[in-house]
Amino acid sequence: MKRKLYIDIDGVLLKGREDTPVDNVHELISFAVSNFDCHWLTTHCKGDPQPAIDYLSEYLDEEDIELLKKVKPTDWRTLKTEAIDFSSDFCWIDDYVLHAEEEILFANGKEDSLILFDDSKKDEVDRVIALLSRKICAASYGIMVIPDIHGRTFWREPVHDALENSRARVIFLGDYLDPYPYEFEGREPDVVNRRAIGIFEEIIELKKKYPDRITLLLGNHDCTYAISTSICECRTDYGNFEEIRNLFVTNRDLFRLADEATVNGRHFIFSHAGINQRYARLCFGSEANEYNIVEKFNSAYSANNPDILMSLGIASRWRGYLDSEYGSIVWADAREWDGKHNIGFGFGVVGHTQLEKHCISENLGMAFLDCRKAFIIDDMGKIQSWQ
Repeated sequence: MKRKLYIDIDGVLLKGREDTPVDNVHELISFAVSNFDCHWLTTHCKGDPQPAIDYLSEYLDEEDIELLKKVKPTDWRTLKTEAIDFSSDFCWIDDYVLHAEEEILFANGKEDSLILFDDSKKDEVDRVIALLSRKICAASYGIMVIPDIHGRTFWREPVHDALENSRARVIFLGDYLDPYPYEFEGREPDVVNRRAIGIFEEIIELKKKYPDRITLLLGNHDCTYAISTSICECRTDYGNFEEIRNLFVTNRDLFRLADEATVNGRHFIFSHAGINQRYARLCFGSEANEYNIVEKFNSAYSANNPDILMSLGIASRWRGYLDSEYGSIVWADAREWDGKHNIGFGFGVVGHTQLEKHCISENLGMAFLDCRKAFIIDDMGKIQSWQ
C-alpha cells in the first residue's frame, strides 16, 4: 500500500505570488502520482476535486492535468489537518501551515511528516523529491549493506536473514564477479569463475523476487561487462565475457549507480566508490548538489548517456593513473578523500577499496566497508557489522 501524500497548490505547484508553475513542476507531479496515494489539501478542493483541476488547467499542460486527475479529494472547513488521516503514514507538502495545524501535527507525533515548500528556490523540487524518496525507503526498519562480492558467499546468510526475518532494505555496493585468484588457490580458474557467475545469477533472481527491497549498484568491474572494457580491465573474465555481458544487458534495468536514504537525520549516499564533488561537477556542472546527485547519476545510466558513462573510467594516481587527482563513482580510492579538496555529498557508504577492517570516518563523512562482511545501518543511523 502506498503512503498518502497531501498536496497544496498555491506555493507548491504554482508560485504563490506569480500564478506560474514552479520550476520542474512536471517532475514533482509525475514523481508524486507514481509513488504515493495523493490527496488534495488546498482551498481549491473541499470535497470536490474538479475546482482544483479547473484552476490548474489555466497554468499546466495536458499531460500534468491528466496525472493530477488521479489525486483524490479531501474535505475540510477550518484547519487542513481536519482532512488528514492520522492513523496512516503520510507526507504533507505545503508552503505554509497555521500554528494550530503545527500543534495538531505535534500532538499526533507527525511533525516530521510535513515538508515545507519554498517556491523561491530553483532546486526546491529536487530537494523535495529527494526527501520523498527517502520517505518511500522508510529506513526505520534498517538497511543492510553488502560490499564487494567478487564470487564470495559471505552475503548469503545475512541477506536471507534480512529478507525473511525483517523488513530491512538490502543494498549491494557492486562488483559481483572477477574473483581474486589468491582467495581460491588450488582451484581451476574456470571453475571459480563459473561459480561466481552462478552466485551473480542468484543475486539477480533475488532482486527480481524482492524488487522493492533490494538495490543492485554497479562497480567498476561490472561496468566492464555492462558498459565498456575501457572503464575497467581488472581480472576480466574474458572466457565467459559474452555470457556475463548478456546477464548485465538483459537485466540492465535492475541496476543503478547510486542510492540514498536518511536515517535519524543523516543523509546516506550509497555508491561503489563514492561521489567526489569535483567529479560530480565535471559531469553535471554547478547543478550537482546533495539532493539531486543520486538521481542525476541514475538518470544518466538509464538514458545511456555516453559522456557520463565513459567518465566512469576516470581513476586517480592511487590506482596507477597519473592524470587525475580523483576517481569516478566506481573508481575513487579510499586514500583520495582528504576532507578539503576531495569531499563527497552527504555521508558516503562505499566499497571498492579492499580493507582488512572497515573504516568509518566522521571527519570525512565516509564509511569504507569492503572487508568481506555484511553491515547494518540501524534506526539510529549507526553502522555496524551484521552479527
